[in-house]
Amino acid sequence: MMGQFDSMLPPGDIFRKTFDTALMGLESKGGGGGGKDYADEAHDYNKDMWEYNHDQAVEAWNESLKINEVNRQNANDAVQAKLRIDFEQYQFNFEQKRIKEEYEAAIYHRAQFLKASQLTLNQTGFDNAITGSNNQFNERNQAATFQLTKALISKQEKTAAEMKRRDEHRLAIDTGVHVSQTKELKAALQLRATEATAGEKKELFTLKQHKSKAEQAIKSQEDFVKDLKSIGTVKARGQAGSVTDKYVYEVMATKGRRDRALYDMATRSSDEYNAQMYGVDNAVMTASKKLALITQEENINRLLLSDKYSISEKYSDKKQQAILDAYRLAQDEVAASKVSAENARLVSESEIHHKKSGADLSAWAKGGIPIPKGPAIPVPRAMPLATIVDPPYPNKPPKPVKGAGMTPGRSNQGMSTGSAVSAGLAVASAIPGPHQPFTLAGSFIAGMFDW
Repeated sequence: MMGQFDSMLPPGDIFRKTFDTALMGLESKGGGGGGKDYADEAHDYNKDMWEYNHDQAVEAWNESLKINEVNRQNANDAVQAKLRIDFEQYQFNFEQKRIKEEYEAAIYHRAQFLKASQLTLNQTGFDNAITGSNNQFNERNQAATFQLTKALISKQEKTAAEMKRRDEHRLAIDTGVHVSQTKELKAALQLRATEATAGEKKELFTLKQHKSKAEQAIKSQEDFVKDLKSIGTVKARGQAGSVTDKYVYEVMATKGRRDRALYDMATRSSDEYNAQMYGVDNAVMTASKKLALITQEENINRLLLSDKYSISEKYSDKKQQAILDAYRLAQDEVAASKVSAENARLVSESEIHHKKSGADLSAWAKGGIPIPKGPAIPVPRAMPLATIVDPPYPNKPPKPVKGAGMTPGRSNQGMSTGSAVSAGLAVASAIPGPHQPFTLAGSFIAGMFDW
């Protein structure tokens, strides 16, 4: 009978395959005369299931003990790992707190050092500024004194220069008058020289003109004789005809051209003579007009020179007065500059004191205050472990009673295997730790396939 339960099928399927008359090819259940045999077999089956269910419950109990032990170990490992992590974090935070406190202390000490250095620099800068202000005041006073001395020297130089200019201008006017008179005399002498030269040129041009006319008359007679000789020579040959006529005509044409040239030369010579005579007369007339013009211009120039002399004298007097006024103004400016230098020194010293006070306050403000240390970092402690309770050992249920109305198939006596496993997994899943998701899933699956 036990060989029938070696299958991997659930007990209910094994029972149906073993005792179901419809599956065995017999008549339907509830009929026939096999009731006693059925009751015996059902009782034997119930006893086997009773033993089987108890064995499964014991096996599930043992498995739950192992799971609880693993869960206890895992919980302890998790607590120890968390404690190590917390301690490392504690050491890290402690080191950070130490570094921060040392850094803040270093910053404070550095700020104090910089404050002391800044105060020293402020005092040095204050002393240098006061010295610079005094030096500037002295330099401005000296510059004012130099400026007054320079104005005095400039006054003397300008006065001397003006007197020199005045003397030079007087000399220039006197020289201009003499130059004007000399220029007028020179123009008169040039007119006399021009008139003398004009008389000589007229005589020379007249002789040249007479000579030119005599030469032209002689040359005209010579050319006339040559033409007569040429015509006589042709006629002496005793030839007549077009060639002879042509030669005669050529001789006559040549004679006409020479006569025209001689006439033109004579005309030009007369025109040239007339032009030369006109030029000589014109030069004399021009020199005469130039003398009159120069005389008029020089009279005007001498009048202008006289006016310039009068104006120059008045300008010189005014310029010397302006030089004296400029010197007096320079004296007033120097006095005002000294007063301004004294006021500027007082204002500068006030500003220097004010800036030093502000710089000292800024240095004290940047010096900072000591930063107090923060509270100590709490030392990490281990978390208490959760209590894992082992399930009680499964007791055997009462033995099945023959004919007690048990329904063939699945037994409802005691705790089934699936119920025992599900109970163990449910207990294990109540313990926090990395195994919790898996025990919850196992408990759910075991509950679904409760057998």
